[in-house]
Amino acid sequence: MTETTQHSTMIYNGSIIQVKKDQVILPNGLSTQREVVVHDPAVVIIPFKPPNTVYLVKQYRYAIQDYLIECPAGLIEKDEDPLMAARREMQEEVNLDSHHMIDCGGSYPTPGFCNEFYHFFIADQVFKSVKEGDADENCEILQWSVEEYKNAVMSRQISDTKTILGYFYLNQFLMEREGA
Repeated sequence: MTETTQHSTMIYNGSIIQVKKDQVILPNGLSTQREVVVHDPAVVIIPFKPPNTVYLVKQYRYAIQDYLIECPAGLIEKDEDPLMAARREMQEEVNLDSHHMIDCGGSYPTPGFCNEFYHFFIADQVFKSVKEGDADENCEILQWSVEEYKNAVMSRQISDTKTILGYFYLNQFLMEREGA
């Protein structure tokens, strides 16, 4: 039950996103339009330092005109491996590194109109990075316990979807580690 693209028109071509309008044929034969935001894939990192510390960032997000508490995240550069992008982004945003990165899989945050894909990683046993963070990263680094992270998710203090999902990946990781 797929939709067939008849033609595609680029509406906007920016440095981070492109927007296109596609004319498609639906499985029932009707024709309609689809507007799609084309976005490079990204990584989301949950930095964890045993026994109980998680590193998050608080940063201003212009699109919503407010601050969000988030897991470190960022775009994967052209031809960059997602694991290497995760390590780079973690170094840039929270000045941490890890030799033990766990691939948690991924998800599409907004597939109704955008093709962006998130690759999730838990960075286990993080340590201070020898590389300095980027000067243009304007993030407040938060060092929370796993319980504080959980409470912020459950009380809706955290409203960023990737960070909420990151908590559940971390919780599963910790439960599996306890059972091992």
